[in-house]
Parts: sequence; structure tokens; C-alpha cells
Amino acid sequence: MSAQSIANLPRRTETLRKYLRIMKFACGRNENLSAVASHFGCSEATVINASKAFGLTYDEVRNRRSLRRVVEMERRMPRKPVLSPRDRRILELYQSAAAPTLEQIAAEFDLTRQRVFQILAGLKERGIPVAKRSAPPMGHWVERCDLCHRLQAVARRTPLITARRLSETLGVEPWTLHWHVKKLRSRNLIPKHFGRLRSERLVRAIELFNREPSITAAELGRHLGYKNLPAAFLDLRRRGYGHLLAHSIERRRLTRRPQVVPLYPRTPSRLKPAPGRLVADTHNTGTRVSRHR
Repeated sequence: MSAQSIANLPRRTETLRKYLRIMKFACGRNENLSAVASHFGCSEATVINASKAFGLTYDEVRNRRSLRRVVEMERRMPRKPVLSPRDRRILELYQSAAAPTLEQIAAEFDLTRQRVFQILAGLKERGIPVAKRSAPPMGHWVERCDLCHRLQAVARRTPLITARRLSETLGVEPWTLHWHVKKLRSRNLIPKHFGRLRSERLVRAIELFNREPSITAAELGRHLGYKNLPAAFLDLRRRGYGHLLAHSIERRRLTRRPQVVPLYPRTPSRLKPAPGRLVADTHNTGTRVSRHR
């Protein structure tokens, strides 16, 4: 006896499996039609069609403890579902360690994202286990993003780079780069100064400053056309980028000149000292202190 001779059963195996699950759940339960439909997430018409497929009404299904036709049909169903090569490959990609997005899977098979979603949902209905993905950390899958991988490669190769040069190198709009760089920086996958320097001249100044320990910041600023390069370096330290200036502390310690503190404050020549103030006589070789009268 074939499967079609039992009743007016559907031809699709997925639909038949769904009808069997509905019948097994509703059999012997004193549940109304809407409760069974809400349990399976389908309409009430689907539950009625499932009972009609086995030649019964819904009242007959819920008043019986066992259905011989359902048991016989379940016995005849194939145990292991057969997948097409395309569906098997889509499932493997979806559950792989790389975890590509639905758009990337759809692009490989020349499909739409919605169609890939429908294929995976159909596999779940057929009883094939499909791994459930968790939410991406920090709201973005860095491991699956091609642009994030390119940014990490540039950060390893050229850590000192401006946002404009980074946009020109990758051919991506600056606001798009800013969003991805922010996600990478929040997970400490790139240096915090990557893509946040002001100009190419400042990058050149940092490179020359670290390459030539003997030159001071003021001399380097005059060479590059800066009005006040030490102030720009001080701003970098305030922003937390002082580690970019490798020899700044040792350079300052070695080139620091001893400060000459005068014994008495200098008095302007146009102002007369106050009466009774001690004035140092520097005209002679020996220092003589006299009281001004």
C-alpha cells in the first residue's frame, strides 16, 4: 500500500512531515484549533488541512488517543532526509567557523538573501539541525567583515596613517571607515591612534622625531614649517598618544639645560629701585652689595 492510497496526502515531504507533527500533537489533546495553530506558528487552516490529508476531521483527531493512519505513515517516512548538493553546501557554509553572512552565501550561489533564509528555514522544518547563531559582539561581526580584515592588515603594515590617506588607500568613504575603525578600536584589535592623526605633516614629524634622537622638537618644527611643533607634541600626550614619541623623555632629560636663577631679581633700567633695596654691583669683578639711598 502506497503513501497516496492512505489518504489525500501532500506530495512534498516537508509538508507531510509538518502534518505528521501536527497530528501527533493534536491527537488525544482537548485543545481548540487556535491553540494548536499558535503552538506550531501556523494558521488554523493549516491544521484543518493536516486533518483532511489523513481523511479525518479535527474533532476526530483530538478525541482519539491514537491514529492508525498517522502511525503507519510515520513508519513509511524516510528516516534520514536527503539534501541536494546546493542545500548541503549552504548548510556547511552557514555552520562553518568563518560564519559568513547570508549576503555572502547568496552571492556565491547567485541567490538573494531572502532565498537563502528560506532554504535554511526549510531545513529546520525537515528536522535537520541548524546551529543558532548568537548576537555579534559589540554589534558587529569583525571576523566576517572583509573591510575590518583590510583595516587590520593596514594597521599592521602602517600604524601611523591619517583618516584621509586611509580612505584613499582602501577606496572607502570616510564615514564608513570611521564606523568600522570604531568597532575595531572598541575590541582593542587596532592601535587607538590608528586613523586619528591630523595631517600627513604631523605623521612625517613623528617619524623624523623618532628616527633622529639628537634633533629637538623646535628644530624639527622649523625644518617642517611648524610654528610650534612642541605644542603639537604636547597635545598628542594629552590625547593619550605620548607613546608615539619614543625618545621624548630621554631626549628631554639629556638636553635639559641648567636653569640659572639670579640671586636678586633684575630691575628694569628705567625704574629706580625702591629705597632700602639691596642692589648687586656688577661693574666690578667682585660682587658688591650696596644699599641704595
